[in-house]
Amino acid sequence: MHPNSFDWLTWSGGRLLDIGVYNKFQSIVDNKKIIRKYAIGYLFGEKLICRPKKDTIAVMFFNGKNEFWTHLTLTEFKECFPDVKT
Repeated sequence: MHPNSFDWLTWSGGRLLDIGVYNKFQSIVDNKKIIRKYAIGYLFGEKLICRPKKDTIAVMFFNGKNEFWTHLTLTEFKECFPDVKT
């Protein structure tokens, strides 16, 4: 996705808990099917205009009513999306 998609308003538009996932490693791994279901795009964390972070991947979600994004660590991202090359 384009870096402009990952803005402050979208970041504050929701959280993983809105799709039933806690922002903890084991919850993310245990619920990777849910994460994959609602994920609509990603961008390497260093390329973000808003809240850039090294060694992360920002994942955009849409839960049917809100679009939001959050950072996943590289390990979390690889657990959820093993078929995506990072």
